[in-house]
Amino acid sequence: MRKKLLLILALTILVASTAAGCGGGSPCPSTLTILSITEGEVLVMKEGTNDWVEAEAEMELEVGDTIKTGGNSSAEITFFDGSTMELGAGTEIEILSLDIACDTGVTTITLAQMIG
Repeated sequence: MRKKLLLILALTILVASTAAGCGGGSPCPSTLTILSITEGEVLVMKEGTNDWVEAEAEMELEVGDTIKTGGNSSAEITFFDGSTMELGAGTEIEILSLDIACDTGVTTITLAQMIG
């Protein structure tokens, strides 16, 4: 009886620690998203600023960042889940959310397209 109780207690602790490790459905912290400039003028307005800056190759993007391509320009965004998005000329988008639930693996990427 005592061995059975210890086994149940050990399994309970293991299950509880596994669930706590992922936050029980909360987003995982690794949502690395990269901007690759493919052609022409590409600008980024970082979250919390009002200034457009020239994008750099392999620039990290975060929630709240806005990306804009000029005429005859294009760019590609590689999201943390491996998916990619191509931006054509004259496009402007804002990253609203980048989430992945640890327990289910469900990915949520929300963008707002202002132009393009």
